[in-house]
Amino acid sequence: MKKSDDIGISRRTFDSILAEYCEKYPVFLCAVDICGNVCMADDSLPGRTDDVWRQIRVHAIMESFRWGEPILYDQPAGYIIWAVPLMYNSRMTGGIVACAKEDDVFDEDSRFLFDLTSACRDLFSLAVRENITNDQFLAVHRQIHLREQKRAEAIHDMKSQAARDVLERYLQSEPALVSAIKRGNRGQAVEIINMTLTEIYGLGGDRLDVIKSLLMELVVTMCRAAIASGGATMELLGNNYSALVELAGIDDEEHLSGWLVQMLDRIMDSISAHLSQKHVADDIERGMNYMEEHYGEDITRGQAADEAGMSESHFARLLKEKTGLSFTDFLNQVRLDRAAELLRKTDRGLMQIALDTGFSDQSYFTRVFRKIMKLTPGQYRTKFRLHDEPRP
Repeated sequence: MKKSDDIGISRRTFDSILAEYCEKYPVFLCAVDICGNVCMADDSLPGRTDDVWRQIRVHAIMESFRWGEPILYDQPAGYIIWAVPLMYNSRMTGGIVACAKEDDVFDEDSRFLFDLTSACRDLFSLAVRENITNDQFLAVHRQIHLREQKRAEAIHDMKSQAARDVLERYLQSEPALVSAIKRGNRGQAVEIINMTLTEIYGLGGDRLDVIKSLLMELVVTMCRAAIASGGATMELLGNNYSALVELAGIDDEEHLSGWLVQMLDRIMDSISAHLSQKHVADDIERGMNYMEEHYGEDITRGQAADEAGMSESHFARLLKEKTGLSFTDFLNQVRLDRAAELLRKTDRGLMQIALDTGFSDQSYFTRVFRKIMKLTPGQYRTKFRLHDEPRP
């Protein structure tokens, strides 16, 4: 092990923080150098010498240094990790890393057993109190990254104007498209879509990545319209996800055209097959609309049922019949759809996206997102974010 002087914290200071912090929170605590090597910890620390753990510890302290505050990570599997950088003036010398078993964080119903946000804040406060980190330096970093985030969002808004133009044109023609599908006039429906495609290829030019982004936005919008018109919710949501996976692997326009024809057929077939099946009355629609409009709030099944004008149990049964989902699963799906859109279009941090879409914590958001989407939010952003840079 390295000497404590190498990382800027004495054994006495670490033991003091360890005793005070672990008395309040069921966590493991360690002091590490900038390479993630454990310098101080109790004997029960998991992954002490494991290389994967070491890399995760490095990532945790580097991100806390970058953002100016602890960031939560649900890695390795079964654990939650956060960290505070150890600093000498403006130089990072290592970090204090906390990790907790998920079983100690969540109960069987995925409810929090303790407040992770408070745990992050308290670890940071202890480091400031013991003068082993630079609070003023990190505060400046927090402000810089907040400004950069707002600037990046503004730039993305401008860059995505092409996508908005296409979608606005599509929305103008959407009533005629839905009407054509209801009448079984698939030829007219395809004609309307082809007009939109002409504009997409015109805006995308020879940039396949831009064209793919615009087409994906078009398909997502069409799926929403299809669900509103009577399409099978789960089938179309599945189409949405599978479409993203398929689209990511396409690298030429010929296959792209084939993919789009297939997607349009799926959407039209779903609408045609389910238009006549009116399983749910207007009151259940009001409850669902309430959930879609208030997804960012802490809404309950009772509130949605009241909006629909029925009992909670009756609302839950009709919602299950309509969507195949429970109240919680449907609400999570609505929230995840919006979260996925924010991941593709913005540079907002995962914690901010979690809060904006109604999740109380980044870790729980990550768990639900990974369960439904089969990818972590970070993996989803890396794989599917919009490539909408202007052409040189």
